Amino acid sequence: MQSSKKLGFVYEVVVHAPDGKEELRSTAHNLMPDECVDYLNAVGFLGEEQNNQWYLGVYSGNYTPRPSDKAQTFSALASEFTAYEGATRPQAKLLRIATGILSNLAEPVVIKTTAAATLYGGFIAQAAAKGGTTGVLISAVRFASPIPVRDGSTVTITATNQLTG
Repeated sequence: MQSSKKLGFVYEVVVHAPDGKEELRSTAHNLMPDECVDYLNAVGFLGEEQNNQWYLGVYSGNYTPRPSDKAQTFSALASEFTAYEGATRPQAKLLRIATGILSNLAEPVVIKTTAAATLYGGFIAQAAAKGGTTGVLISAVRFASPIPVRDGSTVTITATNQLTG
């Protein structure tokens, strides 16, 4: 018998215009790169050191994540979007909210843009630095459709990881 369980993040994105009016809502399921699977196996089964701080970023390149993506190259391949307030990527504060479910629902990531762009997707990585290339890439997603943002838009992102049967 094979397991029907599927692990992965679902991203919920809400964009508000500079005047505060909601412009768009979108939901998309991620890809968990091979690098993430290796990390989960190493930590969960081999007792290697785990990381408890993760950072969420967005990208503006017309890029579709692949299983072979790694933190070392993802920012450049996907054209990480860094024109937003704050010196670093915002922290994705993941909490266990129920059996088998981790989410930043209690404190969604909020990105206030400082330039117009089209966002194609998001990701969760170990590095806090904008454009960072160290650590592990645990999630990458291409949004259901490109998301236009303006200078001063607010992008709110909730990422929920659910092991479902």
